[in-house]
Parts: sequence; structure tokens; C-alpha cells
Amino acid sequence: MIDSKLIHSEPRDRLARGRLHKVMVALNEPMYWPTWQVAILALLLCFFGGLIWYFPAKEWQTAVGVSLVLALFFLGDVVTLSLLPLRRVSFGPWKAQFLSLALPRTLAAVAAGLLSFWLAETWVRALFLVSQLAGTLLLVWATHVEPATLMLTQLEAASQDMPQGVKPIRLLHISDLHIERLSRREDAVLTYIEETQPDAILITGDYLNLSYNRDPEAYRQVHDYLSQLAAPQGVYAVLGTPTVDLWELIAPLFVDLPVTLLRDEWQEICWPDGRRLTLLGL
Repeated sequence: MIDSKLIHSEPRDRLARGRLHKVMVALNEPMYWPTWQVAILALLLCFFGGLIWYFPAKEWQTAVGVSLVLALFFLGDVVTLSLLPLRRVSFGPWKAQFLSLALPRTLAAVAAGLLSFWLAETWVRALFLVSQLAGTLLLVWATHVEPATLMLTQLEAASQDMPQGVKPIRLLHISDLHIERLSRREDAVLTYIEETQPDAILITGDYLNLSYNRDPEAYRQVHDYLSQLAAPQGVYAVLGTPTVDLWELIAPLFVDLPVTLLRDEWQEICWPDGRRLTLLGL
């Protein structure tokens, strides 16, 4: 059992004081905003992205046209992200992801508008459209192609401390599950475990996605999923990014699981034929 007093008295991880932690928290904050607030910010970004185009030629028609085109690309992003749960690709709220895409789109529009001071308008308009289409293609790749490309990478490492003539130790390393709801990706991981037959399984954190790291149903599904992992020499885990794996919530998840959670601890695994392996979990 885990002592609740230890959980609440544990000092914050040094990673939580880093810039990456602060950026992740800031980018995730819009998920809690009402839809109207996100819509107003999106309209302001469209207005700002088009306003820059007014100054080189002093034509409002061009500025309005850029704002409308930017708004259409924004709308396409919203539709794409909103449909992901139906495809069982991602189940997180679309607001934070949308604004994370809207900001670089707006910056690309502003950059193209500034280039109007030096380049011909035809070239600048083409550059603006190409940059926005590139953003759309990247989004399509990230939502339709990349999620289905789960791969197994095999590495070999030699050690002079290993007894001669014994079988190699087979470790399966799993990381960054980022579960919102169980999907076909998690099914593929179970298939890899069955095919590779590892001696031990090592998991290095980020069990839930940032947008679902306080969701009770997501916790239940992660618990049920981890309970399916098994290997002859055991399953071992550490916590991941402090922003994602909230230690006061994730640590109790392992209490009744067949998974050894290592928190600044070491564990030695021994085989009957003399093989030994020491795991250090930080």
C-alpha cells in the first residue's frame, strides 16, 4: 500500500520547474475554455493575420480576403480534430489542439504579409496559400497516417559481464502510451508482446494523455490495460513527464497491478542459468 502522507509530502519533480513543463501547461489551458472564447480568439487571429496585408498596398480587399482564407483553414482544422473520436484515433478536446495549430498559421500569414513590402503580390499570395496548405497536409498526416504507423525497433547491446554461452536477455520497452480511451494502437502493442515473447517489459511513463490525466474513465482503462501486460521476469515501470503523470494520481494506480513501479529504486532480476540484470528506476 502507498502511504497517502508520503504522496502529498513528496517534493515536485525538477522537470516541473522547466520550460517544457510550463509550455505544455500553457498550450493545454484552452481545453478548459468555453467554445465562444476560443471562437473569439480565432476571429482575432484571423483579423490580425489579414491586417498586416493592408499596409503594403493600402487595400482592405486584400486584408479581408486573407482573413477569410485563414478562417476557412481554421474551420477545416476544427472539423478534422472534431472527427477524430469517431475514427477512434484521438479522444481529447479539440480546443487546445486547434489553437496550437492556429498560432503558427497566423504567424505564417503575418510573415507573408510582411514580405509584401519587398516581393511581388502574386508571389506573396502564392507563398501564403502554400504555407497554409502545408499546414493542412501536416494535420492530415498527423491524424490519418502517423497514428497507424506503430513500429517495433530492435536493438542489440553486448556486455562482458554476461556469462558465456547463455541466451540473450530480451527486454521490451514501451513508452508514451498517452491513453485517452483504448484504441487499435494499444491492441497493436499487445500483439507485439505476444510476438516478441520478452523476458521482461519496461514501461517509461506518460500513461495518460495530458487532456485526460484527471479523467476517471481514462484511469480505469489504463488500469485494465496495464493488468494485461505480463512477462516471465516481470513488468517494471517508472513515472513519466510530471505534467502528464500526476504522481499523486498515477502512483496509486499501481497498488493492485502486476507491475513493479520503481521510484528512485533498483531491482535485480535473476535467471537460473546465471544471468542477472539490475534495473534502476528514476
